[in-house]
Amino acid sequence: MNIQPHSPSQPDTLEQLCQLWKLTPANTALAQAYLASDQVDDSLLSGAERQVFAPLDWWGQQASDVLLQKFASPDRADRQTKVLRVPNKT
Repeated sequence: MNIQPHSPSQPDTLEQLCQLWKLTPANTALAQAYLASDQVDDSLLSGAERQVFAPLDWWGQQASDVLLQKFASPDRADRQTKVLRVPNKT
């Protein structure tokens, strides 16, 4: 019997992050394509729509922290850099 807690896959994690950040549909598609790619291609973000980010409440910050740790763990510096670029380009 498997009683391991559910651990979201990478696509689930990216989708949840985009929802938390309240990205527009166009920016969601760009962010997911950019973050899911193993290559660093900043040109993917050039078509991003301008967007104002609303501050997250405490629960949203905690959820975002957990998802970011799953996606961009300390051993994945390449992903950490990419995650920081998304809100700066949208």
